[in-house]
Amino acid sequence: MAISPMRKLTAVVLRSDAETVIRRLMWLSCVEVTSPDIESGDSSFDSEYINAERQTGRLDRAIKLLKNYIPKEKRTGLFTRRPYIKQERYDADESVYAAEYGHAERAEEISHRSAEIENEKISLQGDKETLQPWTSCPLPLDLTGTKETRVWFGTLPASTTDGSVWAAISDVPCNVEFISEDSGGKYVTVIFHISGEDAVYAAMASLGFVKLDRREYKGTAAANIARIDNEIKKSDIEAAALEAELYAMAEKIDDLRLAYDAASAMLSVMTAKRKLGETRETVILTGWVPLKATEKVAAQLDKLHCGYEFGEPRAGDEVPILLQNRRVPALFEPVIELYAMPLYGTYDPTVIMSVFYFIIFGLMLGDVVYGLLLAVGGLLAVKLLDLNAGIKRFVGLFAVCGISCIISGIFFGSYLGDLPVVFLDSMLGIKINTPALLFDPVADPMLFLVVSLVAGAAHLIAGMCVKFYILWSSGKPFDALFDIGSWFVLFAGLGILIVNREIGQYVALAGTALIVLTQGRAEKNIFMKLIKGLGALYGIVNYVSDLLSYSRIMALGLATAVIASVVNLLATLPGDSVIGFILMVIILLVGHTVNLVINLLGTFVHTSRLQYIEFFGKFYEDGGKLFKPVRAETKYTHVIQ
Repeated sequence: MAISPMRKLTAVVLRSDAETVIRRLMWLSCVEVTSPDIESGDSSFDSEYINAERQTGRLDRAIKLLKNYIPKEKRTGLFTRRPYIKQERYDADESVYAAEYGHAERAEEISHRSAEIENEKISLQGDKETLQPWTSCPLPLDLTGTKETRVWFGTLPASTTDGSVWAAISDVPCNVEFISEDSGGKYVTVIFHISGEDAVYAAMASLGFVKLDRREYKGTAAANIARIDNEIKKSDIEAAALEAELYAMAEKIDDLRLAYDAASAMLSVMTAKRKLGETRETVILTGWVPLKATEKVAAQLDKLHCGYEFGEPRAGDEVPILLQNRRVPALFEPVIELYAMPLYGTYDPTVIMSVFYFIIFGLMLGDVVYGLLLAVGGLLAVKLLDLNAGIKRFVGLFAVCGISCIISGIFFGSYLGDLPVVFLDSMLGIKINTPALLFDPVADPMLFLVVSLVAGAAHLIAGMCVKFYILWSSGKPFDALFDIGSWFVLFAGLGILIVNREIGQYVALAGTALIVLTQGRAEKNIFMKLIKGLGALYGIVNYVSDLLSYSRIMALGLATAVIASVVNLLATLPGDSVIGFILMVIILLVGHTVNLVINLLGTFVHTSRLQYIEFFGKFYEDGGKLFKPVRAETKYTHVIQ
């Protein structure tokens, strides 16, 4: 339909009423708060924003932690619907949710402590593994020697032989005691007189001896292992107690979810408050309101002690864009949002774009069963699932496009590709012709190419018609007639050539002359007028290039049909036995699911591309920003106002 007219709201509010005003505007969901055009430093509301952000984050982390401890009756599933809560609960003072904030803080403490316990246990297990080979050693690990002797604990490489050890220490005054061995090496103690320490060190180093780090150990290895086992047991008991506490907290998960949504609403309010201009006693609120919503915004502001006014956008204002379309075309608005919003005051192409999107989508993914899955599945998802507004629009978009797929599938005789023909022939021995009402794209790809190019030509001409309308309605009739109308004459002549060569030539020549003679009308020099006109005629190459881009309709349509045909062939190869039927069902389910998913993505991307490049390229003025009103984005509940 159109881009909603906007009004600039300016309000002066007492500081004490600032939060109340923003909350009321938040529940209206029709005011985008912006920063005022005045110099300002840091907001005095920053600390409130940081606190709201901290509370929201803490509650979010607590809910994610507790989801594994939620009782079965409180777990949410695919078909679980969010509860409806009155608005007053979200506006309640923070003290109302003090218990929930406390639970969230405690859950965070438990999470940190649980991580510490796990790290401690890993460290203790490592120590235990280190000490395990020394359990048969009767000497305390902290023993370093006596007044005249030294004791070393350490390891030798596993490949070390007893003979090599005795040979190395044969001339050294020391004793080597083998404690144990495993794949990691041989564990030994070395006792020697302090006078021969250097010689002992040299001999043992030549064998690859590595000392054991004994700084943390007191007593024998067996005693240390017993101590470690006791500490691990205490850690397990503490971890079990913390887990039990989490299970108890999870019983109150619904309260935490409500508290999160309330904190999220508070965060939205604080985000808007940071944008307010400030004086000592008042704040200045500026923002944008759709024209149709000014009355209800005024009704709310009239209830408060504030002064306000609605003004027209001024030159240089960055006016946000809100598209206004009826129910079905509105489903196609996300396609525009994914590209770029139009500039304020320009043309909204949603309605006409949605018609061609619908047609082209069906041509690319034309199959009755695929279309039924999209249409019926989309409608059921909207009805049965608790989807947010953004996802719901996309699901609705695919559901509507599913209808287009059904229509194209009937025309092209595609029911899971050529499954009816292949099944009856291979499994039942019955031969039938294609059920297509028009033609089979796989059997006649050139005709499908013609259909694709005809659809593309109509799409391009529609874009030019929009440009003609924009120029004419903006008070530039000559630009519309010469810049667009002359091309229409040329294209009409080329079309008539197919029916009547003589008339078509004259009409095409007339269009060519109009282009050459009018495209340089802004130039003063007659030669420059002619040169620019001839240069503009070269634009026909761009039109031909744009038209050829629509051959991708044929490519995507054939890809869908051919892959479906291959799946059907593979599914019917096992024959008409019981096992053959079972395998057929499995292959059909897997194959067609993959085909639908892959080509659904390709169809969405390429249908959108044809809108963005070929269609929008003829008239679209982008650069607008999406209208984002301050609103409470609830995640776990619905708001009843």
